Amino acid sequence: MTTAAATKTEATWMDYALALDCKGVRDERDAKGRVERCLAALGYIQTCGRCGGGGHYSRNSFGDTRCYDCTGRGTVLARVTKKIVAEAAKRVAAGELAEWRATNRANAEAKRAIVPVMATLDAEWKDGAVHADFRSRREEWRVMGLDLYTWPPYLAAGLINEAYSRAHDAASPYGSEGRTAAERIATINECLAMVREINASYEEFLAEQRAAEVAATIMEF
Repeated sequence: MTTAAATKTEATWMDYALALDCKGVRDERDAKGRVERCLAALGYIQTCGRCGGGGHYSRNSFGDTRCYDCTGRGTVLARVTKKIVAEAAKRVAAGELAEWRATNRANAEAKRAIVPVMATLDAEWKDGAVHADFRSRREEWRVMGLDLYTWPPYLAAGLINEAYSRAHDAASPYGSEGRTAAERIATINECLAMVREINASYEEFLAEQRAAEVAATIMEF
């Protein structure tokens, strides 16, 4: 290959990913995403030319005004060039992405830890004593003209749903923004404990209620 031909050879995303010390890159598509995220983390962004940084441009048929170019962020990645990647590579070598990458690894580990706990929480929330009773008696308050806001199944469902929603906020990267992986997992485990405690207490309440009904029936005789 001549020097001229070698000069014209375009760098691939895999080349850029290698320069930025990206590990375990699968293919060009994965490399592109990795490189773009690294460059954005290093601050190679610019004001969106379409919306001028406001994040909104024009209303579409669904009523959404979010800018398509920046997806509402107001900034876009600067054009990726060899010069930018070479400069970024020096910054990566100097450790500027170390903290960002450590946070990403922690979040990935948190996600792996969160998934099974959330599966358990969802199952116990759905099939536990509170919602099992609520589902079986959901029309009772309306038929009997009860006050919904003092009806035990409704009150218990409200308590357990708060724990459920809080857990899902902690599991979501959007609802838990700014929190560490350890804090997110701790919150989810705390919510799981609450779901279990509420279900257990409600089982005791139902048992006492049934015992009282049996006693009342016996007294009638």
